[in-house]
Amino acid sequence: MSVSELEERQRRLARLRRLGLSRGAQNVRPTAPAALQPARPASDAANLPGVEVQTPFGPAWVREARYPLREHPDLAGWLEVAPDTLAALDRNDLLLDLAPRGGVFIDTETTGLGLGAGTYTFLIGIGAYEKPAIEDAAVAGEPAAAAFVVRQFFMRHPGEELAQLYLVEEALLGAGGIVSFNGRGFDMPLINNRFILNGMTPPGSSVGVRAASAIWSATFSDWSAPPKTCPAI
Repeated sequence: MSVSELEERQRRLARLRRLGLSRGAQNVRPTAPAALQPARPASDAANLPGVEVQTPFGPAWVREARYPLREHPDLAGWLEVAPDTLAALDRNDLLLDLAPRGGVFIDTETTGLGLGAGTYTFLIGIGAYEKPAIEDAAVAGEPAAAAFVVRQFFMRHPGEELAQLYLVEEALLGAGGIVSFNGRGFDMPLINNRFILNGMTPPGSSVGVRAASAIWSATFSDWSAPPKTCPAI
């Protein structure tokens, strides 16, 4: 090694020492280990609408909203449509067996657009027509009033998926049919996958929304951006 090369090497080493580089590990100070992340991240429940519901598989988060039909005649219109009209509008003979009152509306928010095991349905919304219990009406001092009830089942983290699906299964019991915007191609296949992956019986398939869109098109002209007061899921 020439003198000039040696001098250049010494200059480089001096610059590295000024930057804090040292040779070997004898001068390295040990650092405290990073805190482990909790298995279940804490959520700010004060800012999250809804309530925590306990299930046999742990807690899940649920938000419920009721829309009395006497205050929302646009929603009540669905109940007056004959099944053969629905079948004709949707070009789907399966709707001949659908009683409008028994139809359950469903929508999902997911972590992706695929149908594989890595895509979670972290939010499942279900809307159904219901009547209050007789005792509830008696307390209110008025006749039982039907309402369109929206329930959103929120999975705060993957550990709550089984509890979320348990509540979704309960909400779908007794449904005469499942109606969704893109249910046949995405929502229901993905929900079915999540049920199967958790060892549960999948709820089935859905019918399209062309019929509902045709019925409500006069009320909600832009389905891609419904008004904020729209009670759709």
